[in-house]
Amino acid sequence: MQTFSYSYKVLISFSSPVRQHAFKFRCRPASNAWQRITDCTVSVSPEARLFGTADAFGNSVLCGYCHDSHTGLRLECSGRADLSDYRLPEPAHDMYRNPSPLATADAAIETWARSLPAAATPADTACALAEAVHARLAYCPGCTSASTTAPEVFGLGRGVCQDFAHLMIAVCRTLGMPARYVSGFVQGTGVSHAWVEVFAGGVWIGIDPTYNQLIVGGYIKLAHGRDASDCPLNRGVFIGTAKQTLNVEVIVNQI
Repeated sequence: MQTFSYSYKVLISFSSPVRQHAFKFRCRPASNAWQRITDCTVSVSPEARLFGTADAFGNSVLCGYCHDSHTGLRLECSGRADLSDYRLPEPAHDMYRNPSPLATADAAIETWARSLPAAATPADTACALAEAVHARLAYCPGCTSASTTAPEVFGLGRGVCQDFAHLMIAVCRTLGMPARYVSGFVQGTGVSHAWVEVFAGGVWIGIDPTYNQLIVGGYIKLAHGRDASDCPLNRGVFIGTAKQTLNVEVIVNQI
């Protein structure tokens, strides 16, 4: 078992004052068979009414409401995670076998997926698919958006971690392997990250196509869904005409 500390800071800046701001954050990692979370603390400023709930996928969601006028919202979440083997013995619902809005396969993806060689075991096949996706796409921040689909990124040939994950999910599902999108933190300093869980050998295993690796440590899971549209890390509505700017900082260190 390995222990990691994590710090997640989000600052939403508004170009003019807003009020009656209702928001949701997926910011608190939940304990599961892979990770045990300890010493988790969350703070939000300005002061807001907060309550916790879970979404339809079982992810932890922090909801809040700030009535008064403000030009920024800051969230800080920190804690520790004890990580063991990335194996989640949860059932594979049929929704993870079927296309979803951002992780669907068109004819080009289906043809490419079926041209890839299979490996000896489902886990080995998943790793081989990650390698193929990693080789197919170039990492290119800013060249895609939150709504870019797997067929679009396949044609473009480049993207960010969300795009790598969506393409791999589409390929896995084409080949009959249940797969789901995961968002969370990865060891180091940066921003949030996305990877894939594939149902192989009766358990969910974690694979990162962006870095072309089977996950064995240093990753802290926040949420999962069919694709990124199911588990955005933050959403909100408010009264006002302001434009908003988002700044995120994630720090994960092994203890």
